[in-house]
Amino acid sequence: MSGASGATFPIRSASVVVAGREGAWIAGIEPWASLGYSAAALRRFLRRAASARQVWVASATRAGSPLGVLVLQPGVLLGDFVALLAVRPEAAGQGIGRALIAHAESRTFVDRRWLFVSADAGNRGALAFYRKLGFVRVGRLPDLVRAGHTEILLRKGRAGRP
Repeated sequence: MSGASGATFPIRSASVVVAGREGAWIAGIEPWASLGYSAAALRRFLRRAASARQVWVASATRAGSPLGVLVLQPGVLLGDFVALLAVRPEAAGQGIGRALIAHAESRTFVDRRWLFVSADAGNRGALAFYRKLGFVRVGRLPDLVRAGHTEILLRKGRAGRP
């Protein structure tokens, strides 16, 4: 898939081993650090998701180390749900997140109507990113991930339908 800069990032399904390795760096970046996610918990989640073939990674080369990770859970509210999207800080702004979302759309819109994602209400960067990609806010989910925090639920419809 191509990123915003026109660069192409190979996207591949992650093995359980590869997915599990990514938990450590994800736990150290926002919003996961502020929400209290541990590296161990993220490793377990990523391994479970990879065993269900729900983890996708993007790298600079086909065999390269992952620069970004996407977990796409199928069959949520007549669509699929982006349960996790993370890009290594040193690779931010290169279009990796955009390429991973485009990959999720290409898989989802084959037979599903909606692609959903949620972001912490205080994560203005993530909310702006998703809006730029055509997602619209459809709900608020208070205390979903952590007490005192609200998640904003966003969705994008097939063929740009809001």
